[in-house]
Amino acid sequence: MCKLVEELDLYLDVVSGGEIYTALKAGFPMEKSHFHGNSKSVEELKMAVKYGVGTIIVDNHLEFDILEKICQEKEKNIDIILRVNPGIEAHTHKYIQTTLFDSKFGESIFMDETLELIKKMDKSKRLNFKGIHAHIGSQIFDAASFLKEAEVMTNYIKKVVKEGIHVDTLNLGGGFGIFYAKGDTPVDLKSCLSGMIKIIERLNKKDALGIKTLQIEPGRSLVANAGTTLYTIQGLKTTSTGKNYYFIDGGMT
Repeated sequence: MCKLVEELDLYLDVVSGGEIYTALKAGFPMEKSHFHGNSKSVEELKMAVKYGVGTIIVDNHLEFDILEKICQEKEKNIDIILRVNPGIEAHTHKYIQTTLFDSKFGESIFMDETLELIKKMDKSKRLNFKGIHAHIGSQIFDAASFLKEAEVMTNYIKKVVKEGIHVDTLNLGGGFGIFYAKGDTPVDLKSCLSGMIKIIERLNKKDALGIKTLQIEPGRSLVANAGTTLYTIQGLKTTSTGKNYYFIDGGMT
């Protein structure tokens, strides 16, 4: 898969030390990798710095502090993007909504502390602040959610730019739903993406924001139809309320 991503001239998202290792063994150009996750270990962050991961998507204040210390000790610089929570309700399963106000992912754009964190990032001598990232959920069929995300995120960049901070990159994540079963109606990607770009280009020009790079994470919309994942049911449990749970030998990702 890493080889295929490289052949297609795409960037690669990694979410663990194991995936960094896989990319390295495949000879993938690490400067084109993005390291995600809301609970990266110190060892994983050290690994990312050591092997030259291109960009780390920082999830929170603590991770920023840890990463800055590592880079100071190693005397290395690295690009970072801050994951924020724009508070957009995506119409999908509650377990894969990632921007509810109480979500564990990213820092809320409605908190003053988030802007203060961005100011710290911008002043860092070892961490190069490049921009902001959001991911509103997975398996989303409502194009309006993506259009809203584009508008809210670009307007938040306006707030950041007013503080004298340059924002080069806007990463809008992914979540584009695909057809799994009857009733699934994927968005028209060409129309949806064109609409997102128009919103961002208009606001970028109107407010002179200086955004140069727009990124998305197409994920399953690129690869899911290439195969099928089969699980084995390991057991069944019925609760006192009559709800049935089937246990399988696999996860959501």
